[in-house]
Amino acid sequence: MNKEITYPTYWRQSDTIDWAYVATHNLNSIGKAGDTPLIAAALAGNTEAVAKLIELGANPNQPNRYGQTPISMAYGLGVAEGLLAAGANVNHVGNNGTTPPTPYGSY
Repeated sequence: MNKEITYPTYWRQSDTIDWAYVATHNLNSIGKAGDTPLIAAALAGNTEAVAKLIELGANPNQPNRYGQTPISMAYGLGVAEGLLAAGANVNHVGNNGTTPPTPYGSY
């Protein structure tokens, strides 16, 4: 399932996602590239997909295989604000021992 959502969220093609299908799967799964769907959406700056994934139950603190969380990968203030409103932890320490470089990651 991860590929079906990670690819369109990263390329900001949220209108191509079958959200009913997505809601029936593990939204916190880590795909072959190492990221969760929420991290892919945050990295792409896809505010629509970030909001929908959170609404469907994605964990805003679920790290990828490298220990990075959605907030540490967030691109854009809108994405960061959505993650923070959902309870994202800006003090999460990744596998490399660091926290996000700013409260919102890079934007």
